[in-house]
Amino acid sequence: MRLVSHLKSPLIASVLPLYNYRHTEFLHNEVPGMVIPDAVRERMRRAGDRGAEEGVLIARETLSELKGLVQGVTLMPPFKRYDLALEILSSAL
Repeated sequence: MRLVSHLKSPLIASVLPLYNYRHTEFLHNEVPGMVIPDAVRERMRRAGDRGAEEGVLIARETLSELKGLVQGVTLMPPFKRYDLALEILSSAL
């Protein structure tokens, strides 16, 4: 089902991979308009030292869910961690 089929302009989603639990909580609590669901925050908390790895997995899942709903995606890697963007893209190609 195309939820935005009536729009004439392309819809572009922005995906910011979460880096660790502290990063997740900062974004959720300090960035106006950014809401990170409780389930995602809990996943990042449980990830501990594997936060970046879990963030990549969550970003991949998000991209999969966005297929067919948007016409494009921008990736915004945190802290100049461009390697995370490459990890995410490697599964999409």
